[in-house]
Amino acid sequence: MSNIWQRIFRGGKKRAAAFVDFEHWCISMQKLYGQKPDVRAWYDMLRHEYDVEDVVFFGDFSGSLKYELEKIRSVTRHIIETQNSSTKYKKDFTDFLMLDYIYRYSIHNPRIDTYILFTGDGHFTSVVNFLRTECRKEVVIHGVAGATSKKLWEEASRCVEFPTAEQQQEQCRKAILTTLDQLDAKSRGRMWVTFMKTVSAVAEAEGLPEDEVKQEMQYLVDEAYVTRQIRYSKGRRIAVLDVNWEKLAQAGIYEREKKKK
Repeated sequence: MSNIWQRIFRGGKKRAAAFVDFEHWCISMQKLYGQKPDVRAWYDMLRHEYDVEDVVFFGDFSGSLKYELEKIRSVTRHIIETQNSSTKYKKDFTDFLMLDYIYRYSIHNPRIDTYILFTGDGHFTSVVNFLRTECRKEVVIHGVAGATSKKLWEEASRCVEFPTAEQQQEQCRKAILTTLDQLDAKSRGRMWVTFMKTVSAVAEAEGLPEDEVKQEMQYLVDEAYVTRQIRYSKGRRIAVLDVNWEKLAQAGIYEREKKKK
């Protein structure tokens, strides 16, 4: 069967294999964004775009990464432990094993159309060049924004940053709503919470640009998840925030924890 007919049979999707440096993904996301990898969402995104034939995760799972294994196993059983007991070259051991694996894989799996490499290390520039020029494959780099080699991105066919813009928006909105929830629980309605005070508090606590927080707060107001109620204090007119928690829960955006009786 020709490649064209094979692709038609697969719904027009290219056949892909993905290789993940989980240490890069997990550590960079935590350090730069205070988040953990959403392995399931990432995998679902791949399956939407490609006919995914193989997904391989690499990492030293002897430490804190072992707590992420359950999430990884929900999408693949192909996990390669890269723990190195040697004191020499410990930092690059995962890279070495991953590179060797990809080279060997390309020889034995010529049917793959697209290689997806989730890494930020410039050591992978050579294998990206090899896959593109020698094997004539599409190579897509997935990497954490702010932690990925510029040369690696320039060598690839295409690049995707994580967290995505949508994920960053969701994280910001969650931070806003968590703050409003905590303030409401502590003050029991006695504290008047305003738009800009909330924006400033979230921006400072989360280390986010104030303009970004303001934009997401405005989205919540525009969608009527948060409304402004006019109050008066000592002759001053104050627009106090009121949150529609029920509407947020129904939309699947935020759900408050049930209070203990």
